This record gives sequence, C-alpha cells and structure tokens, in this order.
Amino acid sequence: VKELAESFKLDISTLSRQAAALESKELIQRFSDPSDGRVSLFAITKLGKQRLKADKKMRLERYHRMLDDWSGDEKEMFGRLLLRLNEAFID
Repeated sequence: VKELAESFKLDISTLSRQAAALESKELIQRFSDPSDGRVSLFAITKLGKQRLKADKKMRLERYHRMLDDWSGDEKEMFGRLLLRLNEAFID
C-alpha cells in the first residue's frame, strides 16, 4: 500500500480505503508477501480484468463518438497536445 500510495502520490489512508473498496467488490485480492508477511500484495481478479476490459471498451466508444466529427488534423493535434499534457504530469 505504501509503494502504491507513493507511486500515485496519494495518502496511504486514501489508497487503503480505495483498495478495500476494490477488494470488497472482488476486483482485486490481497495477500501477504511470502518473503515478508507484514507486506500486502495485490492481484487483479478475473472479475476485475473483465470489468477493466469492459470499462476500457465503453470509454473508447465514447471517445470515438465525441471525436466523430473532428477532422484528421484536429485529432492529430489533440493527440499531440494530450501527450504533452500527460508528460507534464509525469515531470
């Protein structure tokens, strides 16, 4: 949880609550690290993978509808600007 919180720049308590919510919906499973039982590890479940795939499909379909009347040049420019924005978040 600590490593995920640091990676996502979230408070540990926030990430713990979110992980618990995903676990209660059986989207992830928590287990102890075999080399250090104090450490919790997470794995996505089969249901979690299915939901993730379905959500991605729905999101892509929505983007296609939203950008349907954009020209190819507009879509290309938007893609470049979105990439630039994402890179700024990483820095």
